[in-house]
Formats: sequence, structure tokens, C-alpha cells
Amino acid sequence: MYRLFFLTLISTLLFTPKAFAHNDVEMANVTRMIGWMQATCTYYKTGSLSYSNAQIGLKVALKILTEDHSLYKANTAKEITLEKYPSCVDIMP
Repeated sequence: MYRLFFLTLISTLLFTPKAFAHNDVEMANVTRMIGWMQATCTYYKTGSLSYSNAQIGLKVALKILTEDHSLYKANTAKEITLEKYPSCVDIMP
């Protein structure tokens, strides 16, 4: 399961039209935020997070990605998360 995630992430990083990450630290930070977004979706799906708390968590993660990296990276992280957790579409900002 994790292997598929990392293969998907790596292929997305390698084959995007723009360079996704300029260095290892940036890639690690973006990957960490994607992990937070996916964890938020998991906790929402299992009922551990309410709708509003899950939406706030995703909104904060996307804001951090946009401010610290770029809107492109935030949108890519959103796409990666929704590919893995399509049920999160109702809480994704």
C-alpha cells in the first residue's frame, strides 16, 4: 500500500510539466504535507474527525503549501490526495 503511494508520488514528481521540488528538503516538506492531508482524510473517513475539523485541517495544509512553496504544488498535493481518497472530495476546500 505504501509502496504504491510512493511510486505514485515519485512518478508524479518526475513527470510533472514543471519541476516539483528544487531540493530534497522541499520535496520532504511537500511530501510531509501530503501525508498530513491523507491522514486527515483517513481520520475523517473513520469518524475520528468531524467535517469542520477535517476541512480546517485540509485548508491549513493547502495554505501552507501555497505560501511556502507554490499554488501548483498545493494543487498537485490536492490531486494526489483525492486520487487516493476520492471520498474526501466533500471536505476538500
